[in-house]
Amino acid sequence: MANRADAREARVQLPEDFAEPEIHAVEGYSPRRFQQPLVFGPYSARIQAGGDTAVSGGSLGRLDLAEGERAHAFLLTTRDQPVIDVECIGRASLLGQEDEDGGWELDLGALAGPVLDCGLRLSQDDPGRRLVLEARARAPSGWVDSPWGRLRVTPLLGYAGSRWRSGEPTGYAVAGESGTLMVVDLLNAGQVLFDPTLDARSKAWLAAVAAALLLSPGVEPG
Repeated sequence: MANRADAREARVQLPEDFAEPEIHAVEGYSPRRFQQPLVFGPYSARIQAGGDTAVSGGSLGRLDLAEGERAHAFLLTTRDQPVIDVECIGRASLLGQEDEDGGWELDLGALAGPVLDCGLRLSQDDPGRRLVLEARARAPSGWVDSPWGRLRVTPLLGYAGSRWRSGEPTGYAVAGESGTLMVVDLLNAGQVLFDPTLDARSKAWLAAVAAALLLSPGVEPG
């Protein structure tokens, strides 16, 4: 029973430069229900379209190839700040083979392009900015263009208070030249953690990035 309780209470291991963040619990992430808004603190991601998945398959000799693409869009709203319009496409490309022992599977994400590609706009006249995650050896990582410059988006693989490492991201850190600005905790019901010194405009933009990461767990073809 203790192990189950620990699993339910597990949190992402925060970066060392992020000791006293402003924490918001997430509603609507896990469990995820169709068209349910994602809410954390004063921020709400209202789904406009989502769940559209295109899956295709083929073969390369004895190997099976499966490719999937999922699109979704939402509006990020909060008090006294402009609405942020977000549109995302998540992609996956898998090569594998099934046999009597269960087979194997190889993620070809690095060859298929970004695993997550989002456009974020503050208004109809805004040309938009991108959030991109690309496949890497251990976990997807990438960048996001913000109104004040490009920020790094880095996967976190650790658990708070534990030496264990995960094979999948337990969260993501978004950082600029000054250090970590936000952490998105993907464990259990989810959390979004901000640098408390950020102004309201910056937090709203980062909240849109957080919602995009929470709503884009990936595409699983087949």
